[in-house]
Amino acid sequence: MDIKKWIGAVSVLIALLLLATGFVLFSRLNAVQQQEKANVERGLSIQVAQELRQSSDDITLAARSYIMTGDKRYEQHFNDILAIRAGELPRPEAYDNIYWDFVFANHAKPRKDSGVAIAINKLAEEAGLTAEEMGYIEDSTTKSQNLAQLEIQAFNALKGRFEDVDGNYARIDMPDRQMAVSLLFGPEYFQYKAEIMEPLAKLYNSVQARTSKALADIDQRLASLNTWFVVLVIMLLVAAAVLGYLVYEYGQREVAERQAAQKKAEDENEQLNDSVIRILEAVNSLSQRDLTVRAPVTEDVIGTVSDSINLLAVETARVLKGVTEIAGEVSNVSDNVHAQAEQVSDSSKKERETVQHSIDTLFTATQTMNQVAALAEQTNQSAVQATEVTQDALTTVNRTVEGMESIRETISETEKRIKRLGERSQEISGIVNLINTISERTHVLALNASMQAAVAGEAGRGFAVVAQEVQQLAESSRNATEQIATLVNNIQIETNETINTVNHTISQVVEGSEQAQQAGEQMRRTQAITAELVASVQDIAEASDKQKVMSAELLEAVQAIGESAEQSSRQIEEQNKGTEKLQEAAKNLVESVNVFKLPDAA
Repeated sequence: MDIKKWIGAVSVLIALLLLATGFVLFSRLNAVQQQEKANVERGLSIQVAQELRQSSDDITLAARSYIMTGDKRYEQHFNDILAIRAGELPRPEAYDNIYWDFVFANHAKPRKDSGVAIAINKLAEEAGLTAEEMGYIEDSTTKSQNLAQLEIQAFNALKGRFEDVDGNYARIDMPDRQMAVSLLFGPEYFQYKAEIMEPLAKLYNSVQARTSKALADIDQRLASLNTWFVVLVIMLLVAAAVLGYLVYEYGQREVAERQAAQKKAEDENEQLNDSVIRILEAVNSLSQRDLTVRAPVTEDVIGTVSDSINLLAVETARVLKGVTEIAGEVSNVSDNVHAQAEQVSDSSKKERETVQHSIDTLFTATQTMNQVAALAEQTNQSAVQATEVTQDALTTVNRTVEGMESIRETISETEKRIKRLGERSQEISGIVNLINTISERTHVLALNASMQAAVAGEAGRGFAVVAQEVQQLAESSRNATEQIATLVNNIQIETNETINTVNHTISQVVEGSEQAQQAGEQMRRTQAITAELVASVQDIAEASDKQKVMSAELLEAVQAIGESAEQSSRQIEEQNKGTEKLQEAAKNLVESVNVFKLPDAA
């Protein structure tokens, strides 16, 4: 079997052993965790059993202390112990430590409450007690009821309460401490106490046996896992040793194979050196311009180099022969090119003179276009200013038209109010006529009254005075009415004149408004024409700018053509010189090629 396969197999074995070792370590860790859990359950279970026994003793001590001293605080301690065990009161902190002995001494809690109320049966379930062990707790709790009845009877005897025919403590009599003491210290009490302790003893023994067996099983499993761990470690060490040995052997074989390969390489290197020397001799001959020499071809790797050198010599000879032929052709062509270049040079000089004349003409045209563009720009600015002035004038005319319209509306409203004032004056005339009529009738009535007073004689004298006053009042009313009529008539005349004046003013306002609107319309047409003029001037200015730019570009282009013609002329002269050098180089090339010794077959 190959040593590499052995190394692979041993490596796989080591990997499997490592996996097995990891599994054993994981199982051992799991067993240790189970051991810790079992120890915790054992401690909790024993703690529950001890708490049941201790609480029973604490109840007995509290009951007897109350009977012997009559101190009600012991009765309260008795009830508190029962309430804590039933989960009705919070458990003190570290309740498994000594607690009630300190309470009985000074009637004060040595530690604060934990705030958690949980019954002893619930603690037993959480501790992991089996159904059988829970049965022991229930049996002990049931039997404790007999003891509790005995203690309640003793408490009531101390208080002077005794059972009646119905079994209730309703019969009141003198307290009987002796009876209470005999109940809690008599043989019946100890018998009940022993019956309570019997299930607790079984519970304790069961917990001890169960947890001891669980711990023993875990210990046995840990011992087995430890044995497997040691075995696997030993197997790993052995496998590692075997792997090291195999690796060492593999290394020794590799060294031997490398030494043999090195010896073979040295022999081949010596042959290669001989072939290189022969090739260098052939290359030396070739460097002496003797292209008839050929390098010896061998079967080793240098043989390929020899073939390449020989092919290079053959191709070089062929190329040099072609170079000789081409050099002759280049010499002939150079003569023709030189003659044509002379003709082109003469034409180029004439073209350069024509281009220079065009440049001078274009320069003058460009200056003229610049002046036209400047004038167009000034005209454009003046047209823009004219547009702005026209726009301002149009705005003013529009405002004037609006003001005339406003005045027209105001005067029209004034005319309406004056007409309404004339109508009111007509109404006043009617009222004045009515008052005048009333005054006339009052005057007639006063005359009648005077006549009646005269007829009455002395008896109607007073009535005659009244009639005279009425007549005077009627006369005053008629005079006032005539004055009012005169004023109203004057008002109507002035109102009519005012209406005529207003109508004339309205006609003038309307005529002025129409003229202002015509002026506005004329200004709008003027503005439109001015805008068109500005647009045309702007177009002319833009066209002038473009023409100026184009003239400048054309001038630059013509100048570039002139420079190009000048450069072409210089290039043609350089070309003539280059052609002469090319002719000389072709001759030199032919002379240089002739120094090589070429084979006839080439």
